[in-house]
Amino acid sequence: MMQNLYKKTYLLMGMLLLLCCLNKGWAQGVEKELFPNLQEHDNPIERMEFEKMMLIDPATGEIPDNIREKELKPV
Repeated sequence: MMQNLYKKTYLLMGMLLLLCCLNKGWAQGVEKELFPNLQEHDNPIERMEFEKMMLIDPATGEIPDNIREKELKPV
């Protein structure tokens, strides 16, 4: 009787593991379809440099001191 219970438990655990693996693969495929330009491995240093470059004032070559106030100021 206990052996039968163990077999059912192992079978159920194996099926759950298989479903989890299949679901993860499916989710990644959907993500790639929805966001084709999304890079799998983002370089955090390049990302930080890009964000800093977006904040720099081209006239002065520096980030303005009051950038946060300008960002929050309504248009």
